[in-house]
Amino acid sequence: MKKGIIGIIGILMICIVSLLTVDGTVAISTSITAPCVNHFVFAADGVQAVITEPGWDPASALNLVPGRVLNKDPRIQNTGTVDEWSAAKVSFCYGPAAGDNAGNLLSESDLAKVLAAITVDWNTGSWTRFEDSTAAVTIAPDAVSQTFYCQSIVKAGDAESLPFVLPGATEPLFTSVTIKDTNTQAQMSELKAMGGFQIFIEGCVVQSNITAAMTVDIAASTFSFADTPVSLP
Repeated sequence: MKKGIIGIIGILMICIVSLLTVDGTVAISTSITAPCVNHFVFAADGVQAVITEPGWDPASALNLVPGRVLNKDPRIQNTGTVDEWSAAKVSFCYGPAAGDNAGNLLSESDLAKVLAAITVDWNTGSWTRFEDSTAAVTIAPDAVSQTFYCQSIVKAGDAESLPFVLPGATEPLFTSVTIKDTNTQAQMSELKAMGGFQIFIEGCVVQSNITAAMTVDIAASTFSFADTPVSLP
């Protein structure tokens, strides 16, 4: 993640002493002040966030059948002390029943099977796809990993003021995953044979003062994600 740069300007005070000469004798009066030490402390919890999914029920993803709609509403909540820009990376991976492949990115052919069988209602009104420079091609809606930035700043909470300001959160990246009702028995059997699939979501936040407005180019150079999902359960 790119870190904000804080410039500290030091001011050098130059004291010019006027010397008074009397009868050839120079009188100099001196005094040494106590040092003034300024401590600059960076808060460890300044930029923090968590991913929440208030509508997600893991049990709903068991024994899937055509036509099933799964409520899944990932959003990024600001748990730090500064306002933040947010981004998310979504990766399609093999499910827990895939043996040694569990948690790995789907192959191109298996990804095509999954995307043909489901519909993800991406929230394009609040999130924008962008090209993540640290990963594979992610700008395409059929990529195994896709990155998005939230178009709005997420405000930090303030528990010390009255009235209390609760921590802010993004709009959901999407709200549901639908198993298409047009899926055939053969399609469902293929998904089961591959061990099912998982949707891995990684978030990234940066301090809001890096830019007044987020763009695709700024997002590409600001947010940083891993090349592959990290330790899926």
